[in-house]
Amino acid sequence: MRQLDNYLRSPQPGYAILISGDWGVGKSYKWSRYAAELTDRSPITISAAGLESLEDLERALLQASITMAVPGVVAEVGSVLGKALLRVAKIEPKDITWRAELTRDKTVVCIDDVERFAGPFSVLFGFVVNLIDSSGVHCLLIADEIRAGENFKDFGRYKERIVGATIHVEPDLPGFCQLTIKGIAEDGVRQIVGGSLSKIISLIESARVTNLRTVRTVIVEMKRLAEALPKDALDQIFSSPLPSAVFFWTVALARDANGREIVRKVFSTDQVGIMLALHDVMKEKGQATEDETASLASTLERLGLSAAVHSWPASQEFIDHMRESAGVDYQVLAAQFGLLPELRSYDPLMVIGDYASATDEQIQAAVGHAQAELVAGGEEGKAIKLSRILSIYRSLYFLSFKGVFVQTQEEWTQTVLRRLDCYLSTPDLIDCAGYEVWPDDYSAEERKVIAKCDEIVEVARKHAKVVASTSALSWILSGEGVAPNTNATPVFSSAPPPEDFLAKLRENGMAAVIRLNKVFRMRLSVTNSPDYVGGDRAYAQQLITCIERSVPSQRPLSLLDAEIKQAATYLRSFVQYVDRYERPSA
Repeated sequence: MRQLDNYLRSPQPGYAILISGDWGVGKSYKWSRYAAELTDRSPITISAAGLESLEDLERALLQASITMAVPGVVAEVGSVLGKALLRVAKIEPKDITWRAELTRDKTVVCIDDVERFAGPFSVLFGFVVNLIDSSGVHCLLIADEIRAGENFKDFGRYKERIVGATIHVEPDLPGFCQLTIKGIAEDGVRQIVGGSLSKIISLIESARVTNLRTVRTVIVEMKRLAEALPKDALDQIFSSPLPSAVFFWTVALARDANGREIVRKVFSTDQVGIMLALHDVMKEKGQATEDETASLASTLERLGLSAAVHSWPASQEFIDHMRESAGVDYQVLAAQFGLLPELRSYDPLMVIGDYASATDEQIQAAVGHAQAELVAGGEEGKAIKLSRILSIYRSLYFLSFKGVFVQTQEEWTQTVLRRLDCYLSTPDLIDCAGYEVWPDDYSAEERKVIAKCDEIVEVARKHAKVVASTSALSWILSGEGVAPNTNATPVFSSAPPPEDFLAKLRENGMAAVIRLNKVFRMRLSVTNSPDYVGGDRAYAQQLITCIERSVPSQRPLSLLDAEIKQAATYLRSFVQYVDRYERPSA
């Protein structure tokens, strides 16, 4: 920084130097490296962020100028404990040594974060003028001028009076990346990340990222992946879609912390590429609206990743890694992103999603595989995922629109609707977990398929409740298997008539009745259990009546009859509990 060299070599000329640049471009970083090399000047750096008054500024300058002869972490007065110590402890003069004195023409005071000063700018102006005129020290200001102008209406007027020269800082992307990578401790990881410097810089430049803090985070995330992935996957890491996926996740969240859910969705479904392609179709027709898909398309375009998104797989492992969750299977993650080709299974929708890179033969083969998958259902007796059916439908619907698929859009829609109708009567053959529909402008045909999918979800939900209830009732009677969560699962949804159920209780003996009692005793201790199991109330009342009719009232009772009578007490308390919950007193 030649201007700064000239400024510091001469006596204080009566003005300050301003280092200006966008937030995060490396202004403070550049000054700190420059200050570390000074030999004939004593640099003192303070931050104006959050300070409001002249007293705040003077205190910050004092704290930055001294060290104390005390042990441990409080030795630095600039530390949190050191600042507290200055306020509450009696400090002897002999315990204080000056880190840098305000010596005329020998000291340079840097005031960072000027735009974040919380008081009137006139206060900061007066402080700087006093440093220059009264103390005769060189003074450096670091600021994002645009934000300073927004925060202080008089910034331009005061700047003209105290700033003699302005140094505009542009990010030194290659130098910063090299220095950051050089700081990676492990040799192997450093070589892997360093060997792909050009790829990293290309991603950053394409997205026009200038914030070096974000750049550092991207490199740290690349390092974290290189440390975790299998060794035999590392050679392929930077020729795979993984770096662009990491870059998207990191930069998108750095720019909008509220976008966490939409970023997650990108990697939770295998239809993002087709969804964006269909969005472009609607946009060409002038029928697209501003929604979640439009927002994602805009973000990808700004980051230069509109093409890269088509090669990103759905990967819960990747989501868990980026969230720093425990238990990530990096072998699976590597296979999903093509780092271990021998372990990556063929996916026709990945071929269709990246259609721009495929041949006609590959696309037609993928169409055939997708159609066969729709007909066959899940693999090896497993239930097929509803989200997968929707992805198959939309992928081939897009190809139909392009004229690449033999069926028309209407014909293909009817084919899928007929297949979905089969699952309405066999909901146990379909897995609705992970099914979600992005807000988007769907065509009339697409809306029909989505409506049918929603209908299946509701049927499957009711079926799952019946299965859970049947299992819970079976556990009460037999005690076999893992105890279900009966505080959230109704047990009487599929129960036989109360007389038959009571007979089964007797057949299974004391243990079965004790399990029934435990279920209803526990429900009484859960505040909102009626929200989940209130449907058992009517059957419980019928069972109470049945018990009162069948259990003798004369003593002595058998142990089994005594336990059944106790069950009636718990059932009655449950009925009353539900009634109070549904009709609270005024």
